[in-house]
Amino acid sequence: MELDNALLFLWIGVMAIILYFTDYTRTETLGDKQVRRYKPLLAVILFVPIILFAVVGRVRSDTYSYLAAYRSIPTTFREAWTYLLDAEEKGWALFNVSVHTVSFGNETMYRLAIALVHSIPLIVIFRKYSPSYLLTLYLFIAGGYHLGWMTNGLRQFMAVSIIVAATPWMVDKKYIRSILIILLAATFHRTALYMIPVMFIAQGRIWDYRTLLLILAVTALTFIVTTNTKLFDDFAELVGYSTEAAREWGDDGANPIRVLVSAVPMALSFLFRWQIRAERDLAINFFVNLSVVTVAMSVFAMITSGIMTGRMIVYTGVYNLILLPYLLKSFREIRTRRIVNLACVGLYFIYFLYESGTL
Repeated sequence: MELDNALLFLWIGVMAIILYFTDYTRTETLGDKQVRRYKPLLAVILFVPIILFAVVGRVRSDTYSYLAAYRSIPTTFREAWTYLLDAEEKGWALFNVSVHTVSFGNETMYRLAIALVHSIPLIVIFRKYSPSYLLTLYLFIAGGYHLGWMTNGLRQFMAVSIIVAATPWMVDKKYIRSILIILLAATFHRTALYMIPVMFIAQGRIWDYRTLLLILAVTALTFIVTTNTKLFDDFAELVGYSTEAAREWGDDGANPIRVLVSAVPMALSFLFRWQIRAERDLAINFFVNLSVVTVAMSVFAMITSGIMTGRMIVYTGVYNLILLPYLLKSFREIRTRRIVNLACVGLYFIYFLYESGTL
């Protein structure tokens, strides 16, 4: 395991010990319930090492190409205006030009700006909805989100984070506001448009046959698109990749182990479905349906295209990081709950070692 990743796990471990013996929570109102949540400043402090990892950690993955493109951003007004007009994703282009102008082309400031757009919505929404914010951060690291997205798919993860910021509106069915935010996210990465139909079907009653049929319909449509040569090429162009690139990178579908891991929250939600229904928590209902979407898309990504179909999974999969801690707390017997939590921590650590190539 690389040193920077080891330090992140060490940080979470040390903070888990400290927070076990101290109380840095406060009572807040969430919907019609009273919940205990970490104080906002602590939530920020806990996330800071992840931000530092993205900002001052070694350059890796797609960060090389993003920095190379950043260096080539024009500095004169006329050239910058042309750059904006020619850009396909206007939001991303405007962001780049703005940061380049303000920071005078400083690359560290550029990485910081991206990391903040990635992180701030996650901090706010993780803290708001997760019953165990620290466990959610652990899952974020062990699930490789800091590697796979904060240093790799930077532009798409900006779209994801923007949509995550709209979570309260999506949960409360404020569709006009939510759609506007999704459209804004689409100016950074066009795959964000995928969340418009998903937002609607995720409002259905959990484990209801009508909801499941709608979810299957959306995933089946994606399957048809990714298995039809002509539609596949059009879809590849939409998300910014070509079929040639997919073949060159050896796109043989999503990893089955990753699919299995993504299915755990969905399986637990089925186990506790009657309890979840009784609690009538709109947010958890929404997250459960998103988890079903995640698994359905993961299965199709496994048998079709890990690059094409798999690119949409992150939009819904990020909510599993909130849902899983909630479901683990659903085990009412304290001893059982502790065992399950320890098993979750251990298995996710093994999964990280596997995904990072350490095992």
